[in-house]
Amino acid sequence: LHGTRLIAYVFNAIEIQCVLHCQRDWTEVIDDLHQAFDAMHERCWQRRHQALSDQSTVLLVDDSAYLVELVLQLHRWPVLQRLVASADLYPWSSDRYYRQPHPPTWLDSRSMLNWLCHSRRNQAQHYCDVMQQPARATLNLLSGNHPMYQALARDEFIQRFLRKEA
Repeated sequence: LHGTRLIAYVFNAIEIQCVLHCQRDWTEVIDDLHQAFDAMHERCWQRRHQALSDQSTVLLVDDSAYLVELVLQLHRWPVLQRLVASADLYPWSSDRYYRQPHPPTWLDSRSMLNWLCHSRRNQAQHYCDVMQQPARATLNLLSGNHPMYQALARDEFIQRFLRKEA
């Protein structure tokens, strides 16, 4: 989608969870996602149908504080749901691309890996090593950690964001 980069995803038969870096208003991005899925459904089945529910939870994410944990938790979700024994076994996740030395260009894994690793060398191996470690505290993906806004963010980040929006 224009002005949007996909950082991570995991999905099952009833929901899509993804991390997007949006340079546009999130409401426009959600509308574009709906239109794209509806058009794909029409091309496949030759009839119009709303493919995605209108329900979505959007969190503002402070990259430097929460992006790494957010992506790791997202990739560990199939294990936590007892769908697979290891995250690398789940086929409907961006985890497998993070384990490759050269992920596809449509996935912006570098954003998260640059925060995770202090070197550009062996980032895929470092990611694999981190995924082998036990999961740490889980993030609240329904409302975030901020008392006033749906966000995974520190107060300074929220204040800076609000000033920018104003």
